[in-house]
Amino acid sequence: WTWDCDVVDMQMISDDVAKLLTTTFSKLPISLMQTVMIVSCLGYQVEESTIIALNSGNQILPFDMLNELQLAVKEGLMEKAGPMYQFTHDVIQQTVYELIPSNPKLLHKSIGNSLFQFAENNPTLHLLAADQINIFCKDGNLTHEECSQFANSNATAAKF
Repeated sequence: WTWDCDVVDMQMISDDVAKLLTTTFSKLPISLMQTVMIVSCLGYQVEESTIIALNSGNQILPFDMLNELQLAVKEGLMEKAGPMYQFTHDVIQQTVYELIPSNPKLLHKSIGNSLFQFAENNPTLHLLAADQINIFCKDGNLTHEECSQFANSNATAAKF
């Protein structure tokens, strides 16, 4: 095994590129940025069925996130392969996540709660919802009611 320094150098992205990305993102429509911020909370990639669940009832955002993801693909932020959307580069996902204007953990909580409402017997959505709730819970500043609710959420997800 040997290093290919040229390939490694191509993979490094400087702080200047991150600043350029941030500037570029600020010029995008707000609905697109809100959508990719939610997707960034879910990770590097997300299944279309997860976005459909989040769209149900428009509890997170008042518009269709699938339409916004198509625009994200057109803008080069994301790629679509079958039922999967993914960021074109992990630095884009990371930069978008860092642009979340308030506490990202609150967004994780909102996503988790929304996914639980529509998960029914879908193990993937249950586990993803539990993951989102657990990210929120890492601080440990929970009310007694939230502790009970999230314990039940994790117990439900564990059954799958």
